[in-house]
Amino acid sequence: MFALRTCHPLSNPDNVCELNPHLTGGPSGACYSGRFFIPVPVGLGEETLAGDINFSLSHNTVSLMAVQYRSHTTPTPDRNMFHPVHPLKLKYYIGPPASHATDSEQCTNSFFVSFPKAIAPKPTSLAAFPRRDIFTKCVRDPERAWNYYNITEFYSPFKTINQDAIAALLRPAQEASNPSAPALPPSLLGKGFMSQLSIETPCAPSNDLRIIKLGKISLIGLLKHRAAPITILQRLKLAQEIVPLSNFYFKIKLAPNCSDSDPSAN
Repeated sequence: MFALRTCHPLSNPDNVCELNPHLTGGPSGACYSGRFFIPVPVGLGEETLAGDINFSLSHNTVSLMAVQYRSHTTPTPDRNMFHPVHPLKLKYYIGPPASHATDSEQCTNSFFVSFPKAIAPKPTSLAAFPRRDIFTKCVRDPERAWNYYNITEFYSPFKTINQDAIAALLRPAQEASNPSAPALPPSLLGKGFMSQLSIETPCAPSNDLRIIKLGKISLIGLLKHRAAPITILQRLKLAQEIVPLSNFYFKIKLAPNCSDSDPSAN
């Protein structure tokens, strides 16, 4: 039996394996015997006011993977971090029609901030961002892969944005959503931060991008403890960029002067 599953929105044939650990991670081998990635975006239809079905709306474009279920769920001896994903050869479909998107929706240089559910800013507290030509949208998680976190995309088609600029703008936003909370430090302590380029670039021995897999997370299951993995990596100065790919898997960009062989990382 096969099923279509939704992938991380930045998935492509090169990074699909590492960005979707809920479908490709080692434990998934007990459920799936095969994984096949659709190598082009899929436009889902939406009925317009005119009664037509439009397949070109940018917010309805998704990445999909076909998974093949095992006939019986059994433990797998495979100890690899990820299972392989094969590109699905399409005979006719070549992708959605030309996208219908506004200027504020078209951007390829976004930054993603991951808020543990307990400290996520309210949407109303981000309402002032468009006046600074910075727009935000919540990254959809229909698979509930990272349901311990809210990931918000910050983007601007009009200017270059960076981590410091977002941190400066988030401080008043955080104060507005929770006046009793201390202001966010510039490091965004406890909040994961990663650029679009870092997320899309596959990990390799030749770069500073890595995947971290947690063990049991029952100790941090309580809402007030869900910032712990991100906070620990930041406190130990092991990572300068972090994003959760699921509740168990995190992608990080190593801190400057930190490497796999660095004794301080042991």
